[in-house]
Amino acid sequence: MIETEEQQAITGAAANTKKNILVQALAGSGKSTTLKLVLPRLPQKSVLVTAFNKRIAEEFERTMPRAPKGSVFAVKTFHALGLSVLAQHFPGRCKVNPKATEDIVNRAAGYAISFKMRRAAVRLLRTLKETFAEHATPKDAHVLALGLEYQYFDKLNDTEIGLTVEVVRDAYTLSLDFESRDSIDFCDMVWGPVARDLAPKSRYQCVMVDELQDISQPQLALIRKMLAPGGRFIGVGDLQQQIYGWRGSMGAAAWSKIKEDFQAIELPLTMTWRCSTAIVEAARALVPKLRARPDAPKGVVQDCAWDGLPKAIAGQALVQRDDAKIHTFVLSRNNAMLIDCALFLWRERVRFELNNGKELLDPVFTILDTKLDLRNKGTFYASLRKWRDAELARAEKANATAYADSVEEQAAMLALAANYTEPSGIKRLLTDIINPNDSGVLLSTVHKVKGLEAERVFLLKQTFARYDERKCLACGGSGDDSDAENASSCGRCRGSGIYVKQPEPEELNIEYVAITRAISRLVWVNCRSRSKVLSTLASEHNTDERKNGGNGGLIGEDIRQVLIDEDIRQVLDGEKPDLGAAVRDRQARENLSEITGYAFKTEREQLLEASEMLGGMGRQKAEAMLGGADKHHSMMGDDDQNWDEGEDH
Repeated sequence: MIETEEQQAITGAAANTKKNILVQALAGSGKSTTLKLVLPRLPQKSVLVTAFNKRIAEEFERTMPRAPKGSVFAVKTFHALGLSVLAQHFPGRCKVNPKATEDIVNRAAGYAISFKMRRAAVRLLRTLKETFAEHATPKDAHVLALGLEYQYFDKLNDTEIGLTVEVVRDAYTLSLDFESRDSIDFCDMVWGPVARDLAPKSRYQCVMVDELQDISQPQLALIRKMLAPGGRFIGVGDLQQQIYGWRGSMGAAAWSKIKEDFQAIELPLTMTWRCSTAIVEAARALVPKLRARPDAPKGVVQDCAWDGLPKAIAGQALVQRDDAKIHTFVLSRNNAMLIDCALFLWRERVRFELNNGKELLDPVFTILDTKLDLRNKGTFYASLRKWRDAELARAEKANATAYADSVEEQAAMLALAANYTEPSGIKRLLTDIINPNDSGVLLSTVHKVKGLEAERVFLLKQTFARYDERKCLACGGSGDDSDAENASSCGRCRGSGIYVKQPEPEELNIEYVAITRAISRLVWVNCRSRSKVLSTLASEHNTDERKNGGNGGLIGEDIRQVLIDEDIRQVLDGEKPDLGAAVRDRQARENLSEITGYAFKTEREQLLEASEMLGGMGRQKAEAMLGGADKHHSMMGDDDQNWDEGEDH
């Protein structure tokens, strides 16, 4: 293999100096290959390479070079390292038992708490140990916020939550007493040596850490214990791929600490071997240093309307690699739009697989089973509002912003699912879309495909922070500065009425990771143009309602969770009875049209167009039904772009 100049600089520094090294390896730049080039050239005789899971460790060990005579190369997961330390200090007491955490919780609580509280406590204690490794017992507020963030309290009332937090704190303290334990759980393996400050019997002269940006505080503390005094640290990672801050990864904080504590030098790997030149250009808007390899194919970056997505997935010729079971990703930054996309593709009979679908939807099933009234759409939306508001209040009380986000997202998923079926059928419908298959098309959040790649990738555009447009609250969407004596444009939105908040660094990282999953083709799917699909659903609903004697008013929740607009929020919040009431005012209607890109039409226009689409009602009959009825307003799509009209960039 011919090494690039950047690889030569890294292997040279590893072989000819004693310096600690941090390698900033951009997406697809061959960091694993570079680590394998470094290994046999190190002057250190004992080298540890860490991996985040067993599969990665086994693959690296299988393909790494043989250690020179007199040297030792070890590849271990963080859990295997921690277990070895615990076994040295507490021989005979480290039998791995997945029920060990449950046993500790039972000791802490006795049998006075309910099964659902016990279950929540077990899950919370495990997560606590994965993110917190101090000898002192964590405070109530810390445990409460963590439980809310990970949604472990969804079946508990406030009293039960308080008791569960108390049990978890007591169980944490009991867990520290390894001398009295006869088994451990997986969560004890990294946490135990750090919380008890245990030293390994033998240490390594050099430690190499892959995916450094994802390391947690307990994992970093354990690695430092494994390094011999004066030993060498080599870390490889991509700070722009740090997207797990919500689950305890240190990201730039780990990078800075290692650079300061070890006086490490920084070296780059900037050339991607994965992506075509067109995809690299798209990624360079976020990470300018990324480069395509000299012989990279041109590739394609395209736009696609929402209603053109089924045709784009099913009808495009694709050269598939022999070793790739999945050839297409459809990626979203959030779960709500992902589920909406899945339901739409299901409706259009496009085969796909929903990544970790059961894990994603189990909490939603719990809400459906225990919190909501499914008798009809009216009771469904009312109970959904009640559940959402109660959980948001609970999140605010605990200052748990991540939990509040998850509540909003789950409410969105349920509201969107109700577009496709009656409330009583939502669970059955969602169950239908999570069955694995061999379609080669994977729907996923970006977080679930990090480290993976596909020949073509569809990105749901408005789920990414740079394209998440909201109505400007400063001017109310008018674009005017109401406080100015003379007419002038709003200073916040510059007169557009639209405001896109400044994305957080991790939000931009998510987009960068998403773009760089693509090998040859990247497609931006315009979710704004989904109005045409929603209007069809609304028309079908309105027609059915009229047949049953209802007034056929559009369900405002059809749109609310996708376009977070204050006027539409009022519909779900019960401040206005339907979307028609929200947009009767002409100025409000114009503002909403400008903000959302939708054309608002009267009930007459909507029903006439619906009759044409459905083919089941004549024009005269439709007009007769409308008679002298009040004019309600609903949304009809004005974006007729299809896949064939997609633009190449």
